[in-house]
Amino acid sequence: MTKDTLKQMSRRERQIIEILFQLGSGSVADVQAHLDQAPSYSSVRALLNRMVEKKQVAYQRQGNKYVYSPITEREEAAQTALKKLINTFFNGSPGAAVAALLGAEKDAISAQQMDEIQAKIDAIKNNNK
Repeated sequence: MTKDTLKQMSRRERQIIEILFQLGSGSVADVQAHLDQAPSYSSVRALLNRMVEKKQVAYQRQGNKYVYSPITEREEAAQTALKKLINTFFNGSPGAAVAALLGAEKDAISAQQMDEIQAKIDAIKNNNK
């Protein structure tokens, strides 16, 4: 799956991909059980079939059911979703997104995580010189 494909996913398709990442793989019933305000079984099946056609998910037959799994790597999907979130809520500014996250989560971030964040910032600064 390409990054362009991920950008073109509907809200419901992104929810399904996230569920499949959490489960590793799942049947239509598994996906339906994890969806908020889940549509009917046949609607979920139709969505999954469309996602197969778009090469967003793959499937294998196991007995009488099909089991679906994401084709893309979780990291690639996360990066695309994060870029969309930054563009939507932070006017395209990664700095504003980081500042908001650090402000909202300051008590939940450990010293080790802060050191890891600082190391990544330092690495980016050094690469930009």
